[in-house]
Amino acid sequence: MGVNEESFVGVIHSGEGGAVSRIGLKIIQFITSSLCGGLAIFGSDGLLVSSAKAKGICCRVAQHNGFGSGIFRDAVNAAKAELQDLRPAVLYANSVAASAWAVAGKQLGWKVIIHVYELDSELMMLLHAGVTCIDVCAVADGVVVSGEGVVSSLRRCLGYVPDVVVDAGVLFDDSEIGKRAKEEVCAPWLFGRRYVRSTRKLITMWGKACFRNGIDIFVEMAQALPEHDFLWIGTWTEDADHTLSANRVAADNLFNFFCTGKIDNPYPFIAMCDLFTLTARQTKNPTDLAELTVLNTPMVCFSASLDNWMVLPGAFYVLHGAPSVDRLIGFVSLAFAEDRIRAVIGPNPLLKHDTQAGLARLFEAMRTRNFW
Repeated sequence: MGVNEESFVGVIHSGEGGAVSRIGLKIIQFITSSLCGGLAIFGSDGLLVSSAKAKGICCRVAQHNGFGSGIFRDAVNAAKAELQDLRPAVLYANSVAASAWAVAGKQLGWKVIIHVYELDSELMMLLHAGVTCIDVCAVADGVVVSGEGVVSSLRRCLGYVPDVVVDAGVLFDDSEIGKRAKEEVCAPWLFGRRYVRSTRKLITMWGKACFRNGIDIFVEMAQALPEHDFLWIGTWTEDADHTLSANRVAADNLFNFFCTGKIDNPYPFIAMCDLFTLTARQTKNPTDLAELTVLNTPMVCFSASLDNWMVLPGAFYVLHGAPSVDRLIGFVSLAFAEDRIRAVIGPNPLLKHDTQAGLARLFEAMRTRNFW
C-alpha cells in the first residue's frame, strides 16, 4: 500500500527514551514501514529523536510554547497548531500523557488511537496536572492497552472505555535490552563516590530519586545493612534532599551508598547487581519493570506499588502491602543469608518476547477495524 508520509502521524509524548516512549517508537516504525510512509512527532527533544532519525523515520519535535502552560486547552491548541499543515488519516498517541494531541487530532477530523499504559494513580495524577481530561477516551476511535488491569483503571478513573479496545500486551525487544546491558556506561557519580564492583552484594533501584520512588527507604536500607552496597541508578532531585532531610537521613556521607546521577542506559548496572529492590510507593510505568525480567536479575517489590497491574514472573518476589523499610531489611537479610537469594526468589529463566509478532498482531487488529 503506497501512501504519503502524512497519512499516518504517531505522537510520542517524550523524546527522552523511557520504556513507554521506546515502545511507541517501535509501533510507529512498524506502522510507517507497513504503510510505506508516516511521521513521528515528539513532545520533547532527547536521545530517542536521534534514534528515530538514525532508523530513517521521518520525525520532528514539537516547538509550540503552549505546551508549557499547564492548561489542557492550551496544550490542545498548541497540538492543533503543530498538526495544521498535515492531513493524516490516523493519529496515534503513545500515552495518556499525549492526550492533547489525541483531542487535537479528533477536532481536525482524523481517526485517533490512544495507547494506554497508565493505572489508577498515574491517570489521576495526569488529570490533576491538566495533562489529560476526563473524557479523553470519548475522542478515541480505538484504544490500545497493555493488559486488562489498564481497562479497569480507565473505567474507574475516566468512567468510559470505547467499543474498540485492543490488548497489545507488553511490547519490548529482549535482544535489544540484552545488547544494551553489555554496553559500557559513563555516569557522573554523585557525592564523589564511584561504585567499583567487589565481592560485596550489590542492591540497586532505578528511577528519579524522590519520595514517590522511595529514596528514603533505599537509603535507610543502606544505613541498616553496611555489609552490602546500595546503588541508586538515576537522577538526584531536590525532592530527594528534602525527603532525606525530613527523615534525618544523610546520603552524602554514607560509604556504601552510591548514585549514578542521570544516565541513559541503566541496564548494565541492573544486570550486574545481586538484587533489584523496587522501593517505589507508586510505579509510574510498570512496563519498565517488565523489561527488566529479561536480565536474569532477582527482584523484589511490593504489591501496592504495582496497582495489581500484572502477575509478575519468577524473577520477582512480591511482598504484600505497601513499601516498608523494615520488611525490606528483613527480606534482604534472609535472602543473602548463606547466599540463599535464588532459593528465596526461585529460578528465573530468561524470558523471550517476540516483539515483531506482537507488532504485527496489533497492526492487523487495527487493519481489521478499518483504521488503514
